[in-house]
Amino acid sequence: AADMADADMAEMAIDLDVVSSAYGTKRVCNDISLKIRRGAKVILVGSNGAGKSSLLNLLAGKRRPTGGSATVLGADAFECTALTKQIALVTSDWMDCVPGTNIEVMTLLASAAVGVAPERVTELVEVLGAHELLLTHVNALSEGQRRCVHLLCKLLPPRDMLLLDEATSSLDVVRRGRLLQWLARESTERGVTVIFCTHVFDGLDGWADDLVQLSHGRLERHVPASELPAATSLYALVRGWLTEADEAAAAAGGGGGGGGGGGDGL
Repeated sequence: AADMADADMAEMAIDLDVVSSAYGTKRVCNDISLKIRRGAKVILVGSNGAGKSSLLNLLAGKRRPTGGSATVLGADAFECTALTKQIALVTSDWMDCVPGTNIEVMTLLASAAVGVAPERVTELVEVLGAHELLLTHVNALSEGQRRCVHLLCKLLPPRDMLLLDEATSSLDVVRRGRLLQWLARESTERGVTVIFCTHVFDGLDGWADDLVQLSHGRLERHVPASELPAATSLYALVRGWLTEADEAAAAAGGGGGGGGGGGDGL
């Protein structure tokens, strides 16, 4: 029985046991217990302020839990420094990988590509359509082009887990679609665990293995994709979940985070 338990643990990329996290006196993650298998593609959803970014920062080892335990890739998420070479956290703040603005994209790429197989560099440049950007200075890039460069620099080094926090904002639909396909290949071919936090669901129907919803810092639901209703789009499904969570919070006097929006974005 012990051997079976150890084997089950080895298959888990994420094992959270009643995890809590707080900023001062405000709890942003409340008693979250969650298990995610290695190689899974997970979509993380929730209204604004639900605790999604806080959870991703906890998984990346950037915040210590104030309660419970967080095991990531078999190690303590906060204590194991080796995890920094196994996990990439990609946020919407592109400046976290840019030391200055008066440099060429090629210089950034060369730094990020140290030790990376040339084939992987070529593949990601093609996926993100970044060829024409390589000789451009960073300060001349549009917001969408900066997003491409940010993703390129963050995703080049091979990692065992990718945590993407609104990381595809500003990407055009073609580049976003190619990136989603590339992330799926990383999962199936390399066993990379991908946690994709987003409010935009275009191109995500049928993409994920699991859906995880947070609401006011708590785990609201964790649903395997195989259990989702086939006739309902992911956008419509999540919109219903968020509306339900906001209405419940309003009824309890806690307010809502806003689940509106048009098109395929929430």
